[in-house]
Amino acid sequence: MCPSPSAVSTRHASLESDDGESGTQRSSPAHLSPDDRYHVLQTSRRRETIKYLLEVEPNANIRDLAEWVASREQGIPIEQLDSSQRQRVYISLYQTHLPKLDAYDIVVYEKDRGRIERTDRIQEFRPYLEHSGSEPTGERPTDDSWQPYAVLTGISGVVVVLTMLELLPVPPLSLAGGIVVLFGLLTSGHAWRSKIGEFDLTQRLEGD
Repeated sequence: MCPSPSAVSTRHASLESDDGESGTQRSSPAHLSPDDRYHVLQTSRRRETIKYLLEVEPNANIRDLAEWVASREQGIPIEQLDSSQRQRVYISLYQTHLPKLDAYDIVVYEKDRGRIERTDRIQEFRPYLEHSGSEPTGERPTDDSWQPYAVLTGISGVVVVLTMLELLPVPPLSLAGGIVVLFGLLTSGHAWRSKIGEFDLTQRLEGD
């Protein structure tokens, strides 16, 4: 359950800093519970938002953030994103994920200006994201989860051609069955690896 607005109402008080410049003063609330942290990290777009604010830009524009998250989801450079890919991520961040992170005092979200500023609380999530092998600051990520499928598709194509040319003595039914089995094993392995990653995250959270 999200914390009530009153629990974080003191976060946005503007005070004069020692050098005379105004700044955003935040209290130092207690750490989030493991359940709250797990809830925050349940969705990939909230995880990516936290990564961006930790590793790329601590004070972000929602449009830049949405493009970065969309590029990670699609596995392509930002320049290759189409408008629908950008818009889907933008709307979900604007309406759902950024308000949620703001409610947990992980960010300060100025909805009317489209600005996001991380708070000190975001550091609680660094240990859970470091093991994922995130890219250095400013790097554009690529998604290589499709590569085993591409390799298997290429090999299958070569085998099919050799069989059609009668250069490879494999019965058609056996060939088709073998390809189906290989794709099934590859998909199962990918699903299992994803499940293991989720279990590892849960164990990390419960260990705190």
